[in-house]
Amino acid sequence: MVFNAVAIVTQDFDAVMNKGFFHGYSFITILMILNHALSGLAVSMVMKHADNIVKVYSTSVAMLFTAF
Repeated sequence: MVFNAVAIVTQDFDAVMNKGFFHGYSFITILMILNHALSGLAVSMVMKHADNIVKVYSTSVAMLFTAF
């Protein structure tokens, strides 16, 4: 994140200051960001109460459900 912040300041500082950081984000983009954040929290809760094998099985089952 530090390198990304440096890149924003050095390359796109004027655009971010004029239009804002989230300029151009659609509603779907924001939903996808929230989805990934909540998925990370769900994985951390699974890992807290279960072991790595359970996480691998649940990820595999989730892939099967989304594929069909």
